[in-house]
This record gives sequence, structure tokens and C-alpha cells, in this order.
Amino acid sequence: MTVRDPGPEVRLSVVIAAYNAAETLGAELEALALQQAPFAWEVIVSDNGSTDATTEVAHAFAGRVPRLVIVDSSQQRGPGAARNRGAAAATGEQLAFCDADDVVSPGWVAAMGQALSSHAIVTGTSRRRQLNARPDEDQFHEWSRYVMPFFPQLPVAGAGNLGLRAELFTQLGGFDSRMRTGEDLDLCWRAQLLGHHLGHAADARVDVTNRDGLRATYRQFRSYGQGNRVLIDKFAEVIAAYADLPAWEPDQVARCEDPPAPTPARHGRVIAVRSLASRALRKIGRTRRLSDLTHLSSRLGYAVGSRWGRTEIQVERVPVPQDGPRVP
Repeated sequence: MTVRDPGPEVRLSVVIAAYNAAETLGAELEALALQQAPFAWEVIVSDNGSTDATTEVAHAFAGRVPRLVIVDSSQQRGPGAARNRGAAAATGEQLAFCDADDVVSPGWVAAMGQALSSHAIVTGTSRRRQLNARPDEDQFHEWSRYVMPFFPQLPVAGAGNLGLRAELFTQLGGFDSRMRTGEDLDLCWRAQLLGHHLGHAADARVDVTNRDGLRATYRQFRSYGQGNRVLIDKFAEVIAAYADLPAWEPDQVARCEDPPAPTPARHGRVIAVRSLASRALRKIGRTRRLSDLTHLSSRLGYAVGSRWGRTEIQVERVPVPQDGPRVP
């Protein structure tokens, strides 16, 4: 672990989980180096066993990024485990999470710190280039809090632009490190089941980077679908108990569509595969540009992961609050 510089007591700790992020981490750290905030803060890079020059890139920003600390989180792979290790090394009473392949906007640190003075858990405003936009087109999808169709009563937010008070993070036990995706949604729901409102720091803006290539996009969205299968199992009792409550009105719609129901029977699975393949071929036939294939790749990956994705972990069901379903 990097030795900390002495200085004022830290109020906010920025935690970045990084794995083989040598090509992107520099842009994120550069953006953090330019931040101004009216309180002391630190940056913790949690290296999740990188085999490239990730740590070298991080060390190059020593002295430029406030109180930069680099920790080794290679003992357990996965984004949740890396963030938990970084949070364990944090000294601030507030935690702000961002990703190694994204870029925070000016004022992000100050906005997160201010919002966490009023809310125990918050998210900012994120945007990413539309998957079907040409390189010369400035078309973006923007979101903050959103809902998942299978549990629309409580909003969620991504870990790439998420803040929590350290006390609440400890109370929740951090991210579920067994989950490779959906661990951020899981954390948001568990916090709200304790009665905390998911706040919105509108000025805490982050530019999210798309994956490079059709295969990487497909695999990313397939993993999202797989994560949804785990979430549906883990929150089954809560989802059933909240079914009669009205849906939360989101700031933006969910970035994913409702996962289809599983088809365990072999005959039903064959029919579903043929149907999915048929729809994909029809869309490919209507494709006029490569960027449309990127969007199609994401939808196909999400559908495959939602219906047939492997869920290799065993999860304990999250119980309904003792005083019954409630919306914070």
C-alpha cells in the first residue's frame, strides 16, 4: 500500500477499482487531478490483479492527485471485491466510487461531498455515447437513478457514479463480492430497504466509456443479463412483497429491457433460441451501418444472459423489512 501524506483530516475518499486499465486510468486520474473541493479528500486505486501497467500509471500521478493511495486487491477478483478493498483502506467519512475507464467532470468531487451531507447514499448524472451513433454524431444517452422492470418500486444506480457514507457502507457489508455484475443495484436496494433515500447529485457528472468492439459489447451486456438472474433470485421475497406498490417514477428509464422468463425445458429452449436467432437475423438484414450492429450486439447479449446466463453463485434471499414494504 502507498504511504499517505500527512495533512488535514480526510472527509471524502474516492475509490477506483482497476483491472488492466493502463490505457484508460490516466484519463480518469487526470480529471481527478483537476478537481477543486472545499474539503480534504483522497483517491484510492484498488488494483484487482492487473497484468499490465495499471499500477505504473497510477504511481505516475503521485503528487498530482490528492493523497493518492494504491492498494492490492488481487486476493479476490471482481469489481465488488476491489471496491470493498479500496473502501477498507479509506479514511474519509464519505465514499465516492468511480470507474477506471470513465471520466469524471469538473466539480464531481465537490458535488458528491455536498450531496452526501444530506443523503446517506447518492448517485450523480452519467452519460454514454449511443451505441448506434456514428463517430461523427454527438448522440448520448444520459441517466441518473433508474428502475429495473422486474422490481420497479425502488430506484437503482451504477457503481461508476455512486456515493455512500462510510458508516452505511460498513453497515451493509459493502458490495456483494460474489456478484460480477448487478452488485451496485444490490447495494442500492439493500440501502433503501433499511429506509435510506437514494439521492441525486445532479452536478456530479461522469462520461461513461463504451466497450471497444462487437464482442466486448456482447459480453458486457450478456453479463448484465446474467446479473439480473442473480438479483431476481436474491430479491425474490422482496419483489413479491412490493408487487402491489406503485412503480417509482425514474429520472431515466432502465438501460436494459425486462429479462425474459427462463425456459428450462429443452424443447422450449430450442424454440426460444430459434426465435431469438430469427429476430437477430432480421435486424441484421435491416442494418445500414456498423454502429447499428453494436447496438444489436448489446441487445442480443442482454437477451442471452437474461434467459440462459449461468448463475454460479448461491445467494441468500434478502428478507422483507420487518415493518413491511415501504418506499423511503
